[in-house]
Amino acid sequence: MSFGNPIKRLVYNYLPSEIHPYLKNLFERKRYIKHKIANLLLNRMEMLTARARLLSYPYYLVIDPSNICNLKCPLCPTWHDVKRRPKGKMTMKMFKEIIDEVGPFLFMLNLCNWGEPLLNPDFIEMIRYAKSYNIVVGFSTNLNYLPDAMAEKLVDSGVDLIVLSVDGVTQETYSAYRTGGNLETVMANIKKIQHLKAMKKETSGTETFSKETLGRDKLSKGTPDVAWQYIVNRHNENEVEIAKKLASQLGLILWLMPIRTAMDKELTMPLYERVNETKDWLPHNPAYNRYAYEILPETKTKQSFCKWLWNASVVNWDGSISPCCAVYDKKWDFGSYIYTGRFSFHRTWNSSSYILARRLIASFLKGSVKSQSHSHKCLYGNLYGKEAEDKSLICKHCTKYGFLES
Repeated sequence: MSFGNPIKRLVYNYLPSEIHPYLKNLFERKRYIKHKIANLLLNRMEMLTARARLLSYPYYLVIDPSNICNLKCPLCPTWHDVKRRPKGKMTMKMFKEIIDEVGPFLFMLNLCNWGEPLLNPDFIEMIRYAKSYNIVVGFSTNLNYLPDAMAEKLVDSGVDLIVLSVDGVTQETYSAYRTGGNLETVMANIKKIQHLKAMKKETSGTETFSKETLGRDKLSKGTPDVAWQYIVNRHNENEVEIAKKLASQLGLILWLMPIRTAMDKELTMPLYERVNETKDWLPHNPAYNRYAYEILPETKTKQSFCKWLWNASVVNWDGSISPCCAVYDKKWDFGSYIYTGRFSFHRTWNSSSYILARRLIASFLKGSVKSQSHSHKCLYGNLYGKEAEDKSLICKHCTKYGFLES
């Protein structure tokens, strides 16, 4: 079985542009590449035909090594609401079991969601194990914690992309959102990583890339690639130009990301209420504002479709499985990973909650569930809407308020 250039072009077309620079290495290594491509094509077919029970696996996975964090960001529920999602760290045993099953089919793995991944003592080993399955691996970090020994292992781990959450170029503006963080420590850790990259004898030779809408600068030489994610808000928007110069000096990609509303409310609260609740954080400059300043109560998100239910999944530190990365409350999970043999993850991937959610969204997009009103009567427009409400399915909110924004 061989795949020619037309198949490769399909793969590039189906996968997000952010990982295109790393696909070349996946094809060159060849390990599991036939499994990945066959699964991707099957998955796309199942999504386009709106299948509820899937034969394919997700080709993008989020695994949260730990939902414990060392900062207290105002719009993040991780620190101020510890009851809805208990705290802990994933074991290496569970991680290996999940990757052994899903790894052969994955193109992308994000090792972060609700916490600081570097706080898991097995984190470097997790990266290495995932890379043995020929996966593009990345993660986000506030980088307030990076011992020297860990930094060396991290740079040599094979990780493809490190995303730094740093929102300011002075301690005052930085700590306005990254409460409890120390910018001097973060900058020292950035320089530590870049120095270790420069000291590596071999580099991957990955091509540089850009995404103009996010204002990314050129990549520095060497791997892993390091991106500075600068969440633009009212406190730091006046430092954007300084950040651009500093990113260039440090050899970082710069991603200018407009601030979002409270992360645990993106699925459960109407956009109008969320925006008004967050208005004091929104930038004055409309170029850096994700939302309109004047928004009507009935306004929905701009996202018109949910790919998560077909393409991706989230495994939390304790093995609980969420349908997307915005599900904070554990009661909304679609099941839990329990190792029972070869298809342990796939059983939850086709749980009754997943099947109902796929049917609900597919039916909604066909217009069976009326969305002009937020009333329960309209949500109950068909069998799936009523069943979703009865079972408290988190996806019911997306049919009322709009889908999770990318």
